[in-house]
Amino acid sequence: MTKQMLCRGGLLRWVVQLLRTLLLRIMSHFKAELQTSYSSPSLQIVPKYVPIPRVKGLPIVGTLFDLIAAGGAPHLHKYVDARHRQYGAIFREKLGGTQDAVFVSSANLMRSLFLQEGQYPQHPLPDAWTFYNKRHDCQRGLFFMEGAEWLHNRRILNRLLLNGNLNWMDVHIESCTRQLVDRWQTSIEQAAANGEHYELPDLERQLYRWSIEVLCSIMFGSRVLNCSEMQCALDEFSQIVHKVFEHSSRLMNFPPRLAQLLHLRIWRDFESNVGEVLQQGASIIELCISLQRAQPPSEQEQEEALYHKLQAAAVPSEMIKRIFVDLVIAADRVQQSVGPVCALLRSAAATSHRSRTSCS
Repeated sequence: MTKQMLCRGGLLRWVVQLLRTLLLRIMSHFKAELQTSYSSPSLQIVPKYVPIPRVKGLPIVGTLFDLIAAGGAPHLHKYVDARHRQYGAIFREKLGGTQDAVFVSSANLMRSLFLQEGQYPQHPLPDAWTFYNKRHDCQRGLFFMEGAEWLHNRRILNRLLLNGNLNWMDVHIESCTRQLVDRWQTSIEQAAANGEHYELPDLERQLYRWSIEVLCSIMFGSRVLNCSEMQCALDEFSQIVHKVFEHSSRLMNFPPRLAQLLHLRIWRDFESNVGEVLQQGASIIELCISLQRAQPPSEQEQEEALYHKLQAAAVPSEMIKRIFVDLVIAADRVQQSVGPVCALLRSAAATSHRSRTSCS
């Protein structure tokens, strides 16, 4: 009796297993039929997130050769702009290395990205600069800070620069710009009086000098620019600082640590130039502070200078110097933005002139 029950139990389990196998085969068959026979968009599963467009590249090196063919790191902004025209407001690309770089050109996407970056965002710093700072034990400004130190100082600057009325800055910007345009106008009139054609000499350096003057005026007030010693310091500084970014852009295509170990010229040029720029930048800030102490500004002038606003916010003097030195060095980014704007204005003026000529 017991043996018969065991046989029946084994047979029953075998039948159940057979039915399960048949059921799975039938379901897989109908699933394949649905996928091949019904391709209507209404029946297709729409993904929740659209994948970011990716630029195809070679293994390991990615699209590094494409960047080099386009002119290398100094022309990265033009290269990325061309990619945006091809792939849209956001795309990802591997420019060598192991990680994809994501490029964003939409203001709304940037805003949403900043809102989601967390309390301590990770800043993409150039390897050449971080290696130099570590090698020489440099304490840099806000651009090189991380973690709690960055958050503390950023909150202070946010209160001063993102909230409230910023018209006090317009006075300094308009004053420096008017002086630059007046100098150009005087030179043009003198050349016209002599029957000569005038062309602006070394426009890039003049724009960089203008951006430094604007920053110094915003930080310490316009009176510091009236000092002859200050004018000489700005002349020397504007002649050397743009070389830093030329050298650092070359090191974007070569590991800085390896360049230093091999004593390559690209590292030696960068290292010596950065040391000189940091020293002269610190000297300019020290000179501005000493001029403030020698000639105490009025109450209105204090309200129109960022230096006094930071002092009122109890920011240590050494931290103010670190922040200001980096701002002065980074003024190169300002002139790089102004340059294309000048080119667009010139193009618009030429188009307007042709239109008036054709109409007349």
